[in-house]
Amino acid sequence: MSLMLLAASFLMVRGFRNSLDEGIGFPKERLLMVRFDPRLMQFSAEQTQQFYRQLTERARSLGGVRTVGLTQNPPLGLDDFDTVEFVPEGFQMPRDRQSFRSAMDTVDEGYFETMGVPILAGRGFTASDRAGSAPVAVVNEYLARRYWPGEDVIGKTIRVGGQAVRIVGMAQTLKYRVTFEKPEDFIYLPLAQRAVA
Repeated sequence: MSLMLLAASFLMVRGFRNSLDEGIGFPKERLLMVRFDPRLMQFSAEQTQQFYRQLTERARSLGGVRTVGLTQNPPLGLDDFDTVEFVPEGFQMPRDRQSFRSAMDTVDEGYFETMGVPILAGRGFTASDRAGSAPVAVVNEYLARRYWPGEDVIGKTIRVGGQAVRIVGMAQTLKYRVTFEKPEDFIYLPLAQRAVA
């Protein structure tokens, strides 16, 4: 019995290592992830935004730090991603449904560079993508090719919660939850336009 458990454990570890070697879509080296939850201090939304502003400014000033990015949920993290319902512009919807569902994350303008996630078309988020400006999104390549095959996705629109959101970038598809998952739709929204309290 012990030998069987040992063999099963070995195969699991080897499979996990092989899947890491195949690639997860972002670099594993020289990357430090830290999690904070200002809600434990009962911060207001304004205090939370100020906390993250100061955190990123101080982190950038540290020696050896090249980039800093914020995300609600990092890839391969412990928490599951939020989901959002969306309708892609110009896509012929099946008769039995009114929208599609996608995993999503809110990130800041430093996220893609910090995580080493290539933007394959268009751009990532910038400081101008803030509250009050036109709603924008970055989608992964899998979503772009699925709903607009052979087309340029930049400038296309998805309706999210009844709001028109313009796609400004297409990011490489990552491993989001586990190393052996199949590709899936993924939408990034700017933290400044969808602040997390």
